[in-house]
Amino acid sequence: MGHAAVRQRAPQGPPGYPIVGHIPAFLRDRLGFLSSCAADYGDVVKLRIGEPTFLLNNPDDIKHVLFTKAYNYDKTPRLASTRGRRLSGKGVLTSSGAVHLRQRKMLLPVFYRKTIEGFADVIVSNTKGLLEHWESGTEPNITSALTALTLRNIINTVFGPRFEHTDQLARDIAIRKRYMEHVFFSLIPAWVPTRLGFSHRAALTRIDRTINQAIQQRRRGPSSSDDMVSLLIAATYDDGSVMSDEQVLDEARMVLVTGHETMGEGLGWTLHLLAEHREVEAKLLAEIAD
Repeated sequence: MGHAAVRQRAPQGPPGYPIVGHIPAFLRDRLGFLSSCAADYGDVVKLRIGEPTFLLNNPDDIKHVLFTKAYNYDKTPRLASTRGRRLSGKGVLTSSGAVHLRQRKMLLPVFYRKTIEGFADVIVSNTKGLLEHWESGTEPNITSALTALTLRNIINTVFGPRFEHTDQLARDIAIRKRYMEHVFFSLIPAWVPTRLGFSHRAALTRIDRTINQAIQQRRRGPSSSDDMVSLLIAATYDDGSVMSDEQVLDEARMVLVTGHETMGEGLGWTLHLLAEHREVEAKLLAEIAD
């Protein structure tokens, strides 16, 4: 007995504008726009944000793409294309397939718990410095504050606790972030000269110069494990080879530029949820006290 064919409904999405699609609505309020799309159109929402895009809202679908069948999917050309690698380097962020797996495997020891615990002192010190400026009864912008804190922490872990140019580097990384948002989301093509573009080139030059100086200093001096540049230089592939200066530069820049936002925003949401669930907050405080 034959089975009747089941026709699946194609993913739907909100109406968009000609040419620019959903970019204006997305840029006005990213979280609000995506939340309304999920509420109105269900598990899979078809969007046009620069190119055809699918918003996945079901955890099983997300697991399918990112884990179960990850090998069926590739990174966006915004990252993995020649232009993407020119913008973001040739490290683990922009690589895919066998190259990505080889690089990721080599980098894993840099992020082992034992290694990260060595950075605890500077992270605690920076956090105390933030809290000392908060006054009871005020309402600080938690996400902004924690994103700035995580950036400071990452700078100090990449270059070491005695790094002297944290504030300037943080400003340059902020310029880099604004420029990348412009490249990915602006209606103005990236090749059109802008003031932000000129500022970005100068900022990126300073970022790369700072990293390269650190690489050369570590190459000349004794080995160390209290900063990530040293750990990247010491990391080895299965065959015993090490990364070139260019590879270390790309990976260090990736950690500096992309790592702090996800952690800062994640911490902000964590505090928001703890404030809404006092019984969980009580358990957390009890564990800290213990």
